[in-house]
Parts: sequence; C-alpha cells; structure tokens
Amino acid sequence: MKKAFLLLSLIILYSCSNSTDTLTTDDSSEKVTLTAQELLSIAYDNPKELSESEAIDLITQFDSQEKLKINSLRSSKPISLKKTNQYYLKDNLKLRSSSNNEHSAIPIYEFEMNDGENLGCAIVCADERYPEVLAFVPKGAIRDTVFNKGFAEMVSNCKEVAKNNVAYIDHLKDSLRDLTINKISKKLNIKKEDVKYDQVIHHIDVIGESQLETRADKITEKYIGPLTKTAWHQNAPYNNDCPTGCASGHMYAGCVAIALAQTIAYYETQDSDNPSYFYDYPSMKNYSYVLDYGNSAVQVAKLVKRIGDICHMQYGCGGSTSSLGDYGNKTLNIFNLNEGWKRIAGSRTEASDLDFIERMQLSLNRGRLILMRGANEDSEGHAWIIDGMKIVTKIPVRGAKEVHYYVTCNLGWGTPSSLSGYYAYGSTRYNPNALFVEGFLRDQFLLINIRVKE
Repeated sequence: MKKAFLLLSLIILYSCSNSTDTLTTDDSSEKVTLTAQELLSIAYDNPKELSESEAIDLITQFDSQEKLKINSLRSSKPISLKKTNQYYLKDNLKLRSSSNNEHSAIPIYEFEMNDGENLGCAIVCADERYPEVLAFVPKGAIRDTVFNKGFAEMVSNCKEVAKNNVAYIDHLKDSLRDLTINKISKKLNIKKEDVKYDQVIHHIDVIGESQLETRADKITEKYIGPLTKTAWHQNAPYNNDCPTGCASGHMYAGCVAIALAQTIAYYETQDSDNPSYFYDYPSMKNYSYVLDYGNSAVQVAKLVKRIGDICHMQYGCGGSTSSLGDYGNKTLNIFNLNEGWKRIAGSRTEASDLDFIERMQLSLNRGRLILMRGANEDSEGHAWIIDGMKIVTKIPVRGAKEVHYYVTCNLGWGTPSSLSGYYAYGSTRYNPNALFVEGFLRDQFLLINIRVKE
C-alpha cells in the first residue's frame, strides 16, 4: 500500500512539473538578456481591448496627476466621466505588418468630463499595445473640432501617435519575434512553443533596466508650463483696427496675427521698424483677456493690425488668412526676436522625430515658445502656440521602459483654458526613421526656440 501511494505521489509530482502554467528550466536562476525591442516583439501575441472601466482608470489617474501640479489646467473638484463614442482606427500606415492580422484595428474611446463647473473631453487609445490617454481637455468638447482647426489638428495628430506606436509593435513582431523566441529557447533550454511572455518574464533582463520581475506601472512625470497666460481671439477688441465691411463690423484679425501677437506679448519686445512707438504690454496682460475699452484695447488692436500688415493679411468676413511659414520669422525679427528653428513635418533631412521632440522640450524648458500651424486635406489651416509639455516616463507591466510626450496649446480661441489641454505628441518607444511613415506630424510647420535677441 505504501509503495502504491509513493508511486502515485511521484506520478502527480511529475505531472505538476510538466504543467504549461509553470516554466521549468534546468536552472531556475538562469536569465536571458533582451533589448527593449526584443521584449516588445513577444509581449503582445493576443492584444486585448481595454474595458470602459479600465479606460476610465487611465483618465482618472491622468486627472489626479494633473491636479497635483502647480499651475494646473484643472480645478481640484472630482470629475465624472461618460463614454460618448467608440470607434476603430485602421492601421493604414505605409509600413504594415506582413501578417496583417485581425489586431490591426485600434479601438478609440471618447469621454465627456464634468467637474460640476466645466465640461471637458478625453480621448483614450483602448488598445493594450498602447493603452494611453491621447487627449485630455478640461474645457471643451470633441464637437469643437468642427470649427476649431487647431483643435482638430491636435486631435488628428494624437490618433497618428497611437497608430504609429501600434504599428511599431507589429513591425517588431514581424522582424524580431522568431529570433527572440529562438534566443530564449536556447538560453533557457526550453521548447520554442513554451516561450510565452507571462511564463518567461521572470527569466528576462532588459538592457538598461533592472528588477524586471518586480515591474509595475511605475510612472514619473515632468511638467513644463503652460507658459502663456493670455487667452486672445480674433474678434473685438483685438480686431478693432482691422478693416470694416462685415455685418458684425470689423473683419477677423486672423489666427496667424493672434498667435504672433500673443507670442510677442509674452516676450514684451518692441517694433524695431517703429522705435518711437512703445507697446504697453503690462496693460494688455492685466487679465488673460483684454477689456473692450481703455488703453489695453487700443494697444492690442494696434499690435494685431501691425502684425497683420507685416504678414500681408488677406482680410475677410468669413476668415482672414496669411502664412506663418512665409511671414512668421519676418515678424519675429522685426519685433527683436531671434528667428525660430524651422521644422516642416515629414522632413527627415535635419533630425529624427524623436530628436525633434527633444528640441521642443529644450525650447520650452528655457521658457521659449513654439509657433505651429497645421492644415487639413482641404487646405483649411490654423496657427497657434505650443506653450507647455508633459513628459511621462513609464515602466509598464508588459513591455519596456518608455517616455511619452504631451504638449499643451494656446489655440487662440479666447476663453481662458478653452480647448487648452494635453495632447499626445510622441514617444521613445519607436525609431520613426525606421518606419518610413508619413503623417506622424501631419501637415505641420513649427518655429522652435523663439527668443529675445541679445
């Protein structure tokens, strides 16, 4: 009887040691060293879609971090969240996974935020491969993309960021997954079919990281700005010196003029072509907006019209147009500001996108604004200011250490904080130059590192 019991025990022990739930190697302390890219290539065999509650958790965490920040865009009140839309982005980038599997569609959730005083919105990428808040706007609604071209451009760019990050995961699976599985199989002396992320993760060291086996969603953050305090728009009193002829009175000031005017007011520099005239910037900036009467209204109207003249503004009742690319640096130079470093989206001749984002970070960290314009497929454009950045360093449960960049924008839309928020702009997850993807910074032109002449 004892022998039979011993034999049965050995059979049970043998069965347990060969369970697929537990990885068995010749040496339990054996480790295999991988690059971050190799780890990502095996991390998402069957990526799942986040639940609504998981997406809400992402927004709530983002909101709680924002409220702790000095100069927060958010009030201290708690927010309620309501999902208002759900759809899928097709990964239609030029470089696609050769497998082209069923996971190519990227789920996107849109939420309404309400803190009792203000209605805002948030957009979440609900794909496990890039589970991130894409846009966080305390005051504003998704429907504002219909008439605010700058907001529409930033929302569109957020989605491009998600598509690029997911596309890169597919790219790594195609190019590195088999090689990585072979590497792990040989090092740990296990069968290839037994190489599953959850079973081998405790045996992996990632170059540049430590204690992978105790990893969690560890997050560190750095904030820059928002730098601007003005909230100007294209109507009165800003357009009081612009041509008349519209049913409402004066023609629009033009988004290029408003973006440049707020930039110049930020630095408080004077017109080198008219040294006898002195702009009273402190009076213009007593409040985030300019009152419709008094000296500040006179001052801001003169500044906006002067910029419009330099920019050869084409005034109209339906909108006034000019070119930031043609006249932005010219205007800055006349107002004693050094010309910004130019960047045309899609150009790979000067720097990679990552290097470009790091230049943006350096510029903002020095208190130097960034001017930006974007245009859609119908050539409808807008010009605005990037005045802040949020840098999030994450060590996720799945994957490797990465940095995510968000920017804050002064869209020239008036009402303080209206549509000001955080918009995903890029990450260190991937090397954009390796992807040959057009549209990551779609239809955008930027002037970076604007500063006062010495």
